[in-house]
Amino acid sequence: MAGVAKAIGYGSLMGARGNSGVILSQILRGLTAGLSTLDSIDGPDLAVGLTACSSSAQSSLVTPLGGEPTAKVLEILLHQKGLLDSQVPPRRLEYFVACADAACAKAMYSVAARLRAAGHSANFSYKLGGLSKQLKEASSQNAARCVIIGQEYLDRQELVIKDMLSGEQTQVHVNQLLPEPGGTT
Repeated sequence: MAGVAKAIGYGSLMGARGNSGVILSQILRGLTAGLSTLDSIDGPDLAVGLTACSSSAQSSLVTPLGGEPTAKVLEILLHQKGLLDSQVPPRRLEYFVACADAACAKAMYSVAARLRAAGHSANFSYKLGGLSKQLKEASSQNAARCVIIGQEYLDRQELVIKDMLSGEQTQVHVNQLLPEPGGTT
């Protein structure tokens, strides 16, 4: 899937014509970045990917001009094509994985993939920004918890889990949250 995602992102940018084409390429880049760690994609994965691609397209605009946010435009288009059932309640993301330092980016992708492999809904920001921006994104994606990967992970394999509703944070060893690859918890 990673190769397909990379090809879609690159090809859509190289083939883009005009501002709208570039914005569409950013939407596809955000979508594929969020899905590239998966072996296969189902409806809920696509919904999480569409949420991630919205922030990608918005951030690609130098001067946002107002109007409908990109996510709303995508929702309208999907409704018009009959691809989105309006009766489906919004999905709550179980985990958003944030990276407190660029040195932890690889661990962020790994933790998100392991959460997904364990059957949890998990997402992350493909664009490494500050932690506060990532926490805002976690909130906008309706995440129940945010897994923060920082120096504690690099030093002791410990994760900080933030409850997005209460704001409470706990520190746990990665094996308390995630099963070993190929094993169980």
